Amino acid sequence: MDDLRDLVARNTASNQAVLDKLDRLETRLASVENTLTDIP
Repeated sequence: MDDLRDLVARNTASNQAVLDKLDRLETRLASVENTLTDIP
């Protein structure tokens, strides 16, 4: 049972890391979009 809990905990941490990275990429993409919009 502890193995399953450890697996779930590692999976949760991994998923959170992926979500954090996606959030940073989304922020960078928004910045690029704003830059492109500002170009006359």
